[in-house]
Amino acid sequence: MSITNTATSPNPRTVSAAGGAPLAAMHHALDGAASPLPHDRRERLLAAPLTAVTFAAVPVAATPAVLELSVADAAVAADDTEALAAALQTGSASTSAAPAGASAGGCSLAVTMLASRGIALGDLVAVLGHLNAFPSRLHVLAIRSLSDPAAPAVTALDVVVAADAAAAGTDLVPLLRGYLRQIETARAVDIAVQRDSVFRRHKRLFVFDMDSTLIQQEVIDQIAAHAGVGDRVSRITESAMRGEIDFTESLRRRVALLKSLPASTLDVVREIITFSPGAKDLCRALKRLGCKMAVVSGGFIPLAKYVQATLGLDFAHANGLAVSADGAHLTGETYGPIVDGRRKAELLVQIAAEHGIPHDQVVAVGDGANDLLMMGAAGLGIAYNAKPKVQEQAAARINQPSLLNVLHIMGLSWAEIQELLA
Repeated sequence: MSITNTATSPNPRTVSAAGGAPLAAMHHALDGAASPLPHDRRERLLAAPLTAVTFAAVPVAATPAVLELSVADAAVAADDTEALAAALQTGSASTSAAPAGASAGGCSLAVTMLASRGIALGDLVAVLGHLNAFPSRLHVLAIRSLSDPAAPAVTALDVVVAADAAAAGTDLVPLLRGYLRQIETARAVDIAVQRDSVFRRHKRLFVFDMDSTLIQQEVIDQIAAHAGVGDRVSRITESAMRGEIDFTESLRRRVALLKSLPASTLDVVREIITFSPGAKDLCRALKRLGCKMAVVSGGFIPLAKYVQATLGLDFAHANGLAVSADGAHLTGETYGPIVDGRRKAELLVQIAAEHGIPHDQVVAVGDGANDLLMMGAAGLGIAYNAKPKVQEQAAARINQPSLLNVLHIMGLSWAEIQELLA
């Protein structure tokens, strides 16, 4: 194994250990009394951001499994990393890497870690410790960074694990998600758990919420601001997104407050729409992959159509906003089916069925309570900077600025993303 502090040591010390010893020994050497380092120095090392990490288990007992780590923190002394390397060389020999045939009859799971601030060594150690303690025995197959190798810190990485054949027939994904949830909360790192199957990388339909997901604003709040009722509408919007009041009733109340507002206000709001970081690049990449994309919004059709055209989406569904007979003013009413949480889920299922797209290849991304049914109807539901209730129930969470992290959850590396965007 190789451990390097790029801030203090240009010449890393490299040691090797057979089988899975590098991973078991790393956790052993950094866990409390077993560590060769005093508490303050150990904590400093654990807080150091990773700049590179790779591990590949080789299912041959005589072949060393090599773990390579780099951290960057000038406060971490060179002799700290030397002491850790020595402990890793002689540490616990209990294996946490996969023996030959570990996944035969079992399954492989991908554990994706995301942190735009940088993933610290301690974050990885915490995840490996929990994987080691998981009731169903797991074996680490690989660890790899998904982020830009030239960036100052690793912001996305995959840990791929295999379950014993004894776990066959048990859906370990929700169990492991729940087991790792405390790390997300304690360490402010997003952790997604999925089956590491062909369908993880090969999705075919993405259905997005619009407000506070593809775009940064809640459009009805922007419209209301022009009507002088912004505060009143915002309070209703927030209550609905938290799931405190029914969405359909909240929409009726909010739209009623817009009565007599000039219809041209929609054009003004369209001009100030700000797309979420990474939204345009994400949609470009998905289009290159041949995916179908839809925006399904509790907002309004004119603005959803604008978002559809700008991002190159295939479908747009939203609420109709009624105008007066002369087209000059809003009437304070909607028309057509209300796009609430139930309708969003129905539209997702309908689009998938019409295009012959199986459940495992459908992804839904949203932030509010009215997105939960849609996210539950998809093979993978992702909460993007979402409300607490949504975070609790979503299969995956992105609490990072960029929507491009959706591609990391699919297992795509920075280099692969750049190829799609070229």
